Amino acid sequence: MFIVIALAALTGMAAYEHFKRFHEHVHILCGIRLNAYLYTIPKGEDITLQQIPAEYWECLPPNVLNRQKQQ
Repeated sequence: MFIVIALAALTGMAAYEHFKRFHEHVHILCGIRLNAYLYTIPKGEDITLQQIPAEYWECLPPNVLNRQKQQ
């Protein structure tokens, strides 16, 4: 009985760890895509939220979005 409980606990821990790593991976890829897009904007040019396509908005840091909402 102990082995069954231990295996169930280990399976649950592995599933939870996989879930966390998957979301970290998605977040990192999103940041890479945003950086690649921002790299295409000429250096020294001011960047506004209106210039950034909506598909990258979820990749922006929360403080940038909050600052835009306050304006």
